[in-house]
Amino acid sequence: MTLIDIGPGADTGGNGYSWGGPGTLGSTTNPANATGTLTAGSVWATVDITGMKLGTFYGSGADWTCRGAASLGSIAAGSKQTVTGLSFAVATNDVLLQYHATGNVAVTYPTAGALLNSADTVDHCVPSDYHLYTNPGYNDWGSIYATGTDVIPPTVIRNKFLSYRRERIRGMVFRKRLLLK
Repeated sequence: MTLIDIGPGADTGGNGYSWGGPGTLGSTTNPANATGTLTAGSVWATVDITGMKLGTFYGSGADWTCRGAASLGSIAAGSKQTVTGLSFAVATNDVLLQYHATGNVAVTYPTAGALLNSADTVDHCVPSDYHLYTNPGYNDWGSIYATGTDVIPPTVIRNKFLSYRRERIRGMVFRKRLLLK
């Protein structure tokens, strides 16, 4: 099982910048390293947040579509807050975006990833929601991060089960032959 991580990281940002909601914002920094399910999300708020959601998005350039999303609810300001017990889909190379209704998320500027900004106040962290995102010409990111585990394909599980059954049958046949001698 592989640990999946996605998003630039939930930290103070170190420079005093923050981004206020509402709106959908994220970065291409640290795309997902595997396909599976995200089970925990972290955020660093500088002002108490309400209506916090994280979403995984796939696409390129300005065109992005939400694959999966989870609600984190309210986030207290001043430290990294992690919410567990989540369950939302992620695929290799997805990026993490966030939406919040009120409050501020800490921001780090500059970074290597491109900023993705919905340029409106709509919650786009809704599976299958397609939207055009802008990059206002600078690179930064909100302090968000998520982790989970990869999915074991059903064929791998089936093959392991069949292999186990074959070995058990071989063992029973061998023991039966010994008893017949």
